[in-house]
Amino acid sequence: MSRQAATEFLEKLVEDETLRDKVREAEKGRSAKASVLVEVAAGQGYDFTEHELHEILCAVHQHKIGELSEEQLIDVAGSLIEFPDWHPEHG
Repeated sequence: MSRQAATEFLEKLVEDETLRDKVREAEKGRSAKASVLVEVAAGQGYDFTEHELHEILCAVHQHKIGELSEEQLIDVAGSLIEFPDWHPEHG
């Protein structure tokens, strides 16, 4: 289990349409998206936990926030107002 494996899987997911199709198919009728990603990743030989995946996604989120302009940040803040219960640290 490792954050490195989660990172590699996410990079492959971005590049590989077939892999994205597998994830979409596995998601049908399921609400726990992180568990679907871990399950599909395991089938591709990647070994990481939902917690490790969450850590990577939060790190990416924080990195992207650092790259936003003030105007973009205001747009993001506006969307969080619509979804007040969502916090990056809680998914």
